[in-house]
Amino acid sequence: MSQSNTALGLDQAFEQLAQHIDQTMGVLVATQADNQQLREQLAEQSVSLQATQAQAWEMKAQAQGLVTQLTDCHKRLARVLAQPEDQTLDALLQQLEARFDGFSGSEPEAAAVAVSAEPLVSAESVASAEDVGPNLNEKVLTDDQPGQEEGPPDKAIDQALSEQKIAVGQGVGDQGMDDQEDTTSSQGESDNKLHPKEVLRSWCQRYPNTFMLEQPQPLQIGLHETLAEIDQLDIKLVRRALAHYVKTPRYLRCLRTGAVRLDLQGHNAGFVTAEEAQHAQDELKALDKKRKDREKERQERQLQDKLTQLVNRY
Repeated sequence: MSQSNTALGLDQAFEQLAQHIDQTMGVLVATQADNQQLREQLAEQSVSLQATQAQAWEMKAQAQGLVTQLTDCHKRLARVLAQPEDQTLDALLQQLEARFDGFSGSEPEAAAVAVSAEPLVSAESVASAEDVGPNLNEKVLTDDQPGQEEGPPDKAIDQALSEQKIAVGQGVGDQGMDDQEDTTSSQGESDNKLHPKEVLRSWCQRYPNTFMLEQPQPLQIGLHETLAEIDQLDIKLVRRALAHYVKTPRYLRCLRTGAVRLDLQGHNAGFVTAEEAQHAQDELKALDKKRKDREKERQERQLQDKLTQLVNRY
């Protein structure tokens, strides 16, 4: 009886073991399938990564090529900017001469080439003027050249004159002020013999703490009236002399908001307002534009003169 029970227990144990083995085998097969799927995904990702790396290397090579091209462009631009303007114009004129030499045998053909070359010259001159534009802009802001005498010499002088006109107008009217200026002008006939620059040079020697050509500072509002009274000069001559000082880029740059204005003794005589500082910036921009326009016109005239000489030669 005990032996039969033992045999029955063994059969059940073997049956359970077989079931457990079957389950384990099922799990193993499923795990192998998952591993195969993961390996396939890993292979796909590896291929994709290799493709991405190849694209990255290609993009890096393209970027290096662009950097090389940009470096070459910078070098050529530096060489062009380093050349004097006359050499650039001479190179263009040599090209035009070579073109005319090819048609020197026929006068009508040369004239036709001249007509077709005019737009080319104009475009080249404009391009040349635009290329040297930054240099011209910097020269305007650094060269200490007086501006033209036309127009108001300084916002401070205009403001002082306007205040003087208002004060006189309340008493005797604007016509009385004009008569007074005419009388002052007639009293100093010798003023006509003085050049405004000579007057300014005299001020620089007599008032070194106020008139400083190298490092100018804002002048006191109404200072032209004080100078005219002290030197017994015509107010118009004083204004023209001051224009050679206050219309320079150096003076306009010193007109910053809050900057101290100086009297003839070099003492504090007020401060520059924000409106006056903005007016000075506008004046600087106007000087810059005039300078570039004049340079462009000069180059166009020079090219046109050379082209005319070539046409007349052939």
